[in-house]
Amino acid sequence: MPSPPAGGAPSHGDPSHLLPPTLEPLITSWLTEDTPAFDVGGFVVGDTPAEARLLCKSRGIVAGVPFFNETFRMLGCQVEWLVKEGELIAGEGKKHVAT
Repeated sequence: MPSPPAGGAPSHGDPSHLLPPTLEPLITSWLTEDTPAFDVGGFVVGDTPAEARLLCKSRGIVAGVPFFNETFRMLGCQVEWLVKEGELIAGEGKKHVAT
């Protein structure tokens, strides 16, 4: 696997600028498809704000951060990344990549 640029995504641009203008309606349709009538997850966890951790379980390159951020922004969530787009996640075991 080739090495990504040092420090994550290329320094010549912000990957979020690549998001298509039609992304918001697409995300809405994906969420509607996943929860057509009843939000089981919302029912289980309730309305109290909580914190979750995104874990990487195997070697790979972080990709899709702008899409992830936009989806969770639409859901009213905040995401704090501990790694950068394009960063290599090496090693074995779970690595905490976002909260």
